[in-house]
Amino acid sequence: MAHLKTPKMQKFRNKTETQSELSTPLKIPASPFLHKIGYGTGVHVFTLERSPKVGFTRSPWAIKKVSGLGKRNPHYSKRIQIEADILRNLNHPNVVGYRGFVTDVDGMPCLAMEQLHLSLGDMIEDMVNDGIAEPFPAANILSISFEVAKGLEYLHHEAHILHGDVKSFNILISKDRANVKLCDFGVSVPLTDSLEMDVSKAQYDYIGTECWSAPEILQDARIVTNKADMWAFGIVVWEMISLSLPHVESEEDSLDGNHLENPETEPMDVPGSDSFGFCETASRKYGTRPALPAINLGPEYQRVFKLFHACTDSDYKSRPSAKGVVKFFNNYVRIKAEDSYFW
Repeated sequence: MAHLKTPKMQKFRNKTETQSELSTPLKIPASPFLHKIGYGTGVHVFTLERSPKVGFTRSPWAIKKVSGLGKRNPHYSKRIQIEADILRNLNHPNVVGYRGFVTDVDGMPCLAMEQLHLSLGDMIEDMVNDGIAEPFPAANILSISFEVAKGLEYLHHEAHILHGDVKSFNILISKDRANVKLCDFGVSVPLTDSLEMDVSKAQYDYIGTECWSAPEILQDARIVTNKADMWAFGIVVWEMISLSLPHVESEEDSLDGNHLENPETEPMDVPGSDSFGFCETASRKYGTRPALPAINLGPEYQRVFKLFHACTDSDYKSRPSAKGVVKFFNNYVRIKAEDSYFW
């Protein structure tokens, strides 16, 4: 799934755009005439530069459409349709904005969304490529995590949706770092009021990306609750500490660009995987808490470690909910860390 990847747009759309302008029929050029900004299994994401109109500016949109692989398998077109159906009914500042669903000149389905600057995964890649070895500052980790947690709280407790593929590449960040939004809902599944996968109306499967998947998912795919997203959320916190993907065997494995995939199978669904490769033996560690890097970090990381360890508890029943994590963030600025609780 692509990484670039709310409704009631009159509230959360770009303030320079009017409702009538957003309702204008979209015309999507063929892929060769668009600039690709992301990709995933069976899909590409392009930027659509929109001509300015008198009196206001028009921000670019991200356009998700099926790629060569996707065109040979209707499954990918269906996933884009599912994502469009989900996004048009969501309304939260930490969820990427829906802009439209149309077909392009080739008759392929296209999902138009608001476009942010880059994904958290891209940001981590850029830091590694620039030779930065230190983790994100603790304050930045907490700030980004808080925004993601608020998005998950909305999805789980209000929209009753399990994102199903939380990872750094599915978290978008604006250029000024002021906006953090979850994206890529192509494998999301409904939740019951008790926050378990709802199969009362249809059969759903948890797909996700294995190295971010929770242990209970890998051990028994029937155990799917909101806590699966919370495990992946904890792994994202770890990514900002380690500047790495989870469970790679070494720096050489993760950064040498040699992606160990079977060409006869679908590639692992990790946008940006041209920079990150995977060692086969790493898969044995999927579903375990990755080790923290062997570096000395100051006391300002205490709450970061607390968050990481709580969300990567191997017992999903002991992990905090998104609501609990948001409560933690709302409380920690007012009370001592040792007196705060996630639950």
